[in-house]
Amino acid sequence: MGIKMVNRKRRSISSIASIGVSVALIVGGLAGCGKGGQEQDELSMEPVKGRYVETEIQLPGEWEGASVRQIFRAGEQVRFLLQCNVEGGASLQEWTLQEDGTLQEITGEWLSDVNVPWDTYVPLKLLQDGEGDQYLFICYPSEGEDFYQGHLWRSQGEEVVDITPREWKEPSEETGYYRYPQDITVTESGILVCHMGQTLDTYLGQDGSLLDREAVEDGTWNGTDRYGQWIESVGDQVYRYTCDSLDTVTGIQVTKQGEKGKSETIPFSQEKSGSVYFSVLPEGDMVALGPDGLFCCQAGDTNWKKQMDGADGSTGLLDLWCTGMTALPDGTVYALFGSEQGNRLMQYRYDPDAVIEITETLRLFTVQESYLLQQAAARYHREHPEVLIQIESAWSIAEGYRGTPDYQEIFQKLNTELMAGNGADILVMDHLDIETYASKGLLVDLEGTVGPMEEDGTLLANITGGYRTPDGRRYAVPLQFGLTMAVGRGILDGEMCSMEALADTLSGRSESCMGPQTVEELVDQFYPYFVEEIVKEKVLDKEALGKRLIQLKEIGENCGILERREGKDNRRYNIWDMADSASLAFHPTSGFQEAMWPVSIAAYVKGEYTCFEGTYQPKLEMGINSSSPYRERAEDFLQFALSGQVQDMDYYEGFPVNAVSLEKLAAADRSAAEAYTSIDIGEGASDELAILDFSSKEAERILNMCRSLHTRYREDAKIREELILALPGYLDGTISLEETLLKIEKGLNMYLAE
Repeated sequence: MGIKMVNRKRRSISSIASIGVSVALIVGGLAGCGKGGQEQDELSMEPVKGRYVETEIQLPGEWEGASVRQIFRAGEQVRFLLQCNVEGGASLQEWTLQEDGTLQEITGEWLSDVNVPWDTYVPLKLLQDGEGDQYLFICYPSEGEDFYQGHLWRSQGEEVVDITPREWKEPSEETGYYRYPQDITVTESGILVCHMGQTLDTYLGQDGSLLDREAVEDGTWNGTDRYGQWIESVGDQVYRYTCDSLDTVTGIQVTKQGEKGKSETIPFSQEKSGSVYFSVLPEGDMVALGPDGLFCCQAGDTNWKKQMDGADGSTGLLDLWCTGMTALPDGTVYALFGSEQGNRLMQYRYDPDAVIEITETLRLFTVQESYLLQQAAARYHREHPEVLIQIESAWSIAEGYRGTPDYQEIFQKLNTELMAGNGADILVMDHLDIETYASKGLLVDLEGTVGPMEEDGTLLANITGGYRTPDGRRYAVPLQFGLTMAVGRGILDGEMCSMEALADTLSGRSESCMGPQTVEELVDQFYPYFVEEIVKEKVLDKEALGKRLIQLKEIGENCGILERREGKDNRRYNIWDMADSASLAFHPTSGFQEAMWPVSIAAYVKGEYTCFEGTYQPKLEMGINSSSPYRERAEDFLQFALSGQVQDMDYYEGFPVNAVSLEKLAAADRSAAEAYTSIDIGEGASDELAILDFSSKEAERILNMCRSLHTRYREDAKIREELILALPGYLDGTISLEETLLKIEKGLNMYLAE
């Protein structure tokens, strides 16, 4: 396998766009998986004495500007591999953490002699066997090559020896790609074990000669990201991870080196999405560190014991991101973090006198798991250590990328819990019927909390004000919002800013701008923009609906209507087709960093973009359970979630409703999120597309779009169903507009009367 050298700039590790879980297994240890007999599985309401405490270690000034690529354990020492960019390439340094807590450089002469021609973020790893011999793996294109290639060196005293296996130097005859490890480890005896994607290869560390090749069981490894696959060894045991179809880690597979087909799997699960890192002790105990906290599993056991909750450490935060972890035999754990301010090093050590005292535990229910909610809960706990916000998600982030939840099932379950009096204290109800909950008295009026924040300019009133009822009450407020970008090639922004303008524009064009659509696709694309205006006081406004259906027909006539998708029409056009087949595309946009994509596409095709229909899509609509015993605390948390402490960060989930945060993010530097990819340009050809940070002028334009939004994007399953049933005849001309309106009205009569 291989990757063409296209992505010359990497996305920031803090970019939340890659939402799959990445895992690293680093050699380390945690003696006894706990101290003093403490094995705390859950946080108790009673004070508990003895817990792990996070402490930050001061980094030396020499690390300023360097990229800390690896943290690992060698013997009983914590080591670090640094990449320092220099003219024409990069140099590598090895550092160690000393007993007094200071860091000292110990770079061997052999490592200094390794030529690293690339200053980009290429895969690399430093290894050390039981005899103290070191190995360095780097993956980058050789001179004159376009594809990544694996390179391997070994220390021989103070000299460096190239031991790159012969098999890595031979490109595939079919693809031209080179085979190289997705991750690599070395046993104590100096045997290199490499995960090559479909096989596990072992090489002699002395000269890199191939010893054995074992096929990996189908389904064990998912994804193609070389940073996300890992393999490690302790003694003669090889450790790998297994994951499900959502790339979520499900277990650790342990195999004795050299014994094919014999392995055991230790189950592992996590509640929150995010990266998890593992460390293995010399005796086989394992440590895991991730968003849920710090865990340990003793050798011979299959149960993971929680040592520290994620809310009590940096792994629960989104403005810090873990890049590696290791542990020592004395029970101390070290984790390396990145941040917008640079590298951070945290130490986790058991303190027998530290006390956990949680006096209030609030449950927060959300339909969709959210990084913003994770950040809000973790930050709030830091400010109020006695309060814990427990998030319960019906649908994970990973699941959100693969499908759509059954909102009706979620609605029924939540409603049952609330009516029984055991619902969550805080409710995030995206896609659920907030009005129904409010009418039953299940939600708190939030006007006293939200109203003053609108009046003093803290919140965007054009977004949050839409939740005020005619009697001046408010039962929910969105924490974020999205908008739909219309991108056109040969179409001016004023010609595609609304359904009315678009219908006028497309009615005079012979070519299909969006490509053929099914009735269902056409309805799904446009009906949420007019749901609010066609139903007033539970009565269908046929005049308003009639105008929209006329517009929809004109748009549909330009597209061409398909009965079903099959053959060459097996998918609809999207924004990826703008450089080839499509001249108009709609792209849901959630935040300034995500807006880089449609803006870059518009620039590439020399087209234009605009916000469609002045409509905002609310996200994280938060309300408070009226029967909660913690109503005052819940309102305080809501106010905190609306503050800059939470809203100042771009989570790739939405624009902030906090007005100052919106301005800050508009002015932010997004260069770390830039990327390069390829895009089809027709006739089987492709071109490189740069996804770049836009200018301050473009940022101001998008900022003003956000300020001008005025209509809420609404979905209604019943209205959608009746439109899909009634429109085929109208769109093909066999049924009149009047007949279509009567058919829709009849289908909605009972529903609207409820």
